[in-house]
Amino acid sequence: MKDNGLVISARNKLAEVEVQCFAACQNCSAQSLCLGQSQSKGRVSAKNPLQALPGDTVSLDIPETMYNKALIL
Repeated sequence: MKDNGLVISARNKLAEVEVQCFAACQNCSAQSLCLGQSQSKGRVSAKNPLQALPGDTVSLDIPETMYNKALIL
């Protein structure tokens, strides 16, 4: 999954990022398993090595294998 998002909160080494589900999910192979398909926005917790702050726009790149594995669990 590759998409841009808005940092909602940042704590410790993680950031909570809001993404537009339809933009991020358009080509995702896990579409049928995902709750996000019925929502317009979703939130993802991500590592924050650049120390992004709330209000910053960031790029996310989550390998589909990791994303699919998290959905199945």
